[in-house]
Amino acid sequence: WDASGLYETMEECCIAEFWFDIDGCLGDSPRDTTFEFSFDIAQLHEPTNCQDADIFANAIGVGIDNVLGGTSTAEVQSVGCATISRNYDTGNPECGGCISGTFIGDYDGRAVNLGDATGIVTTISGIITTTSTTCSDAACFEELINSAIDKFSTSVTDGSLTDAIIAWAYERLPPVKQLWDTWVVTTSFDSSTGTNPFTITADSTSGLEVTVGGSFDINFDFTQVTTVADLKLLATYFTNAITSTLDDEGNLPSGASIELTTICGVDLATATDPVECSSTSSAIEYTSTMYLAHDADAEAITTSVSDALSNPTTIQGVTSAVIAEASAGVSVPLIQVTTSGSLSVTNFDTTSFTADETAEAFTFFEDAILETLVSQGLVSPGSSVVVTSISSGSIQYNLITHVDASVDTTSATSEIQTALSSSSTMTAISTSVITAASTSSSTTLSTATESLAVSSSAVGTPIESDVFKVTTSGEFSVPSLDLSTLTTSAEIIEASKYFEDAITEQLESAGLLPAGSTVTITGIVDGVVEYEIALYASTTSASETTVSRIGNLFSGSASSTVLRAISSSVVSAASTSSSSAISSTLSNVSIDLFTAGATTGIPSTSGAVASSLVSALQSLSIKSFTPEEAAIRSLAKYYPDWVNKKTCVNDGREPPFIKEIGDGYMFDTAKQCCSIWFSYDEACGQSASALSALKYYPLFDAGECGVAPYNELESKSYVYDSLTECCLKRFPLALDTCCDAEGLGGCVTTGVTKYVPNFIEQKCQAKSEDFID
Repeated sequence: WDASGLYETMEECCIAEFWFDIDGCLGDSPRDTTFEFSFDIAQLHEPTNCQDADIFANAIGVGIDNVLGGTSTAEVQSVGCATISRNYDTGNPECGGCISGTFIGDYDGRAVNLGDATGIVTTISGIITTTSTTCSDAACFEELINSAIDKFSTSVTDGSLTDAIIAWAYERLPPVKQLWDTWVVTTSFDSSTGTNPFTITADSTSGLEVTVGGSFDINFDFTQVTTVADLKLLATYFTNAITSTLDDEGNLPSGASIELTTICGVDLATATDPVECSSTSSAIEYTSTMYLAHDADAEAITTSVSDALSNPTTIQGVTSAVIAEASAGVSVPLIQVTTSGSLSVTNFDTTSFTADETAEAFTFFEDAILETLVSQGLVSPGSSVVVTSISSGSIQYNLITHVDASVDTTSATSEIQTALSSSSTMTAISTSVITAASTSSSTTLSTATESLAVSSSAVGTPIESDVFKVTTSGEFSVPSLDLSTLTTSAEIIEASKYFEDAITEQLESAGLLPAGSTVTITGIVDGVVEYEIALYASTTSASETTVSRIGNLFSGSASSTVLRAISSSVVSAASTSSSSAISSTLSNVSIDLFTAGATTGIPSTSGAVASSLVSALQSLSIKSFTPEEAAIRSLAKYYPDWVNKKTCVNDGREPPFIKEIGDGYMFDTAKQCCSIWFSYDEACGQSASALSALKYYPLFDAGECGVAPYNELESKSYVYDSLTECCLKRFPLALDTCCDAEGLGGCVTTGVTKYVPNFIEQKCQAKSEDFID
């Protein structure tokens, strides 16, 4: 094929070549979807001429194709600083970037040998095209795109792409020796979201651009809004809240965007400091832009969005989301309370314990004390208990908990002492230790605790310090983790505990877990372990630094050593479990990748603004929502389709001859087109909701009215929106019969009576004003 016979999309081809049967052409032709990719290859020199670039690109492309298989093909477009494209007229490669115009290297089809490439990393980028003959909607292609991206990403992280590239580098004639000792960097894959042939955007050749908006009338102290920074921050909260609430409810059309336009009467686009809110406006106004298929029922979709935002449940959801996000960006001051304590125990002989057994006993008492206090609501779940010493008659420990700044810590500590001294609490601690020890692999430990009893408790004087709480999350990729043999929640909890302890150990050894801070496993499934760390420090900047260092610890240059240490610790601890399922499941744990999650509690750069707004937002309430009329614009001109749809359409598929003529055949609105070419058809240009709406029509033979969807009526001559209107217009002398027709619900009147003269009977009679024509 030469360039004149090539088209960018299948639709362009079908429109230009098979305009007389576009739907048939589209139905019989495969559709393509593409996404961009990039990854790094280690120990590969950048090419110095176009021939080398072409050889590298082809060899790497074949390796990618072999990994993806099926209907996906790769086009490598750059190798390092060199770009490669194909001239479809000549069939030859053309290069740009750093090697523009330099095609020839050696003359034997082999790439130039540039010597030792140790330490060199070259970036490869290009496009993947996936073809489908079965997908016929956006959802199907979205799944196809995600599947291809996941497959590609996995091949990078598990090394199979490296194997495929090297295998082809050996097989190719002549071979590409420069690729023999390379490898794909396992953490380097990146991709775009992909192009979906069924997704409409602002650049699409057909479709509808729909703009709809509305305003929320809110109760809020607008005196807190004094700067443009305040406005923008508040706009961010509401934009995210509206978007997430509609999306969670399934009421946000795909690709729709939300943009706030005014707050308290101030235009966000032109606002300047100082901001002065209007004393008469308590509204927040927004617009939403969405792109829909040309034949989508835009009116019904926009009505659905407006109805959702008018719903009290949605309004409450938006309110809660605003407050939650605002609060997440503000530091939370707390008081850290540290106190020592001791338990006197009987029937507990530790003289024969080994160091490992003593350490395990520490854990049993720590968990028992903390679980008991948390269950009674005396300390927060993020508190910690650390046993400092243990002997045959006494357990010494430190308790760290965090309370709101308004709490009287002395009273709180006294409540803890009272609770720990009660017989029921001491029995609960004893029972918890005995139960945990019974599962130990150490018979010495389980035997020593069989009759253990806590007899008394003492709590020391609390030490207070001001701290701020910051939480940070993340996840570890553990490909070897298969939880299918863990069948109880207790086993999942125990497995989680091993990961918590291992992560805690590494953070403590690196000095990255301040006193009172905790690690909690929030999710554990096949292949993935998710965690959250609660950090408590005297300043939020200190925690911000700690969060950054934690990320570097798990993903920096020395991260492989740390991840191996966590994996080894989990394996070692699990091997002592009394559950063979746990020890077997965790016997080959190997963490290969860390991904950082969200961090909350660190104020934004506008921290002072955030704090003042949060205080005001705590009492925020939304009183009502008022929708605005939608503006609908076609991305394509309307034209008369006499062959396929037999009406005026805006699908962007106008035949070449209509496009060439233009005037008189292509119109900005359906009404203009219909008035000229389909004036006899009242259904021309109607929306789907209008065409399906129920209409009333006269049954002259029966002397009454019938009802049917508008698009099913054979005649559009006499059509009415209500039974009352139909009966009045067509059967005014038989209103009772017409209005009482079975199954139609009867005529609806306003209840207003008027008196009209009856000249035949020479009297005045009452008549509903609805039936007076």
